[in-house]
Amino acid sequence: MGPEQFQALVLGWFELHGRKNLPWQISPTPYRVWLSEIML
Repeated sequence: MGPEQFQALVLGWFELHGRKNLPWQISPTPYRVWLSEIML
């Protein structure tokens, strides 16, 4: 499996199963993104 195939599989999985309603994804202000990185 090449990198392009792997990327397509991961992005496809995220479209089906990924969480898209997290606060920093709804309103990606620099502060929210920074805060999420600190918490992770």
